[in-house]
Amino acid sequence: MRKRKIYLAQRISINADPTMILPIKSFMSPQKIKKLYTQKTINKEKYIHNGHWILRPLRSKNSFEENNIPSTITPYDIWDMVQQKINTSDAMLAIINAKAYGTIVEIGHASGTGKLAVYVLPEKSMGMEEIEDLWLIFQAGLQTKQNWKEEDIKNIETFKEYDIYSR
Repeated sequence: MRKRKIYLAQRISINADPTMILPIKSFMSPQKIKKLYTQKTINKEKYIHNGHWILRPLRSKNSFEENNIPSTITPYDIWDMVQQKINTSDAMLAIINAKAYGTIVEIGHASGTGKLAVYVLPEKSMGMEEIEDLWLIFQAGLQTKQNWKEEDIKNIETFKEYDIYSR
């Protein structure tokens, strides 16, 4: 059985998994960075982690590490890379909070394709009022329910962390 490609989206945190950080150097061309980003996968036991990848990690809650992203790479280039990874995935699992603007845009794109299973979970620290404020993005994920797979719920560790299990 073919492993499913899963795009894991969430706001970048200071304790991000180091395997998600790309080794970007300021002298790299946009094409080299795009290739690095779009070709990277992590082969997990039961699925393929297909992104997201971090170009510039956080050093502390309010500041990023030194900027090694070449000035020739544009926001459009980054958005293009993200779209490519989402479009080559079978599913997306997104953890959101009220400040996860990029993740919310990624969810909108993924659900808009109509091809992916999009699972949306609130960050564990969120209160019910915050969760209710984000009702629309949960609906975007729910629109992909026809693509949801029991194997995703069984295979992606995050579901177990949220005490979500398949039948």
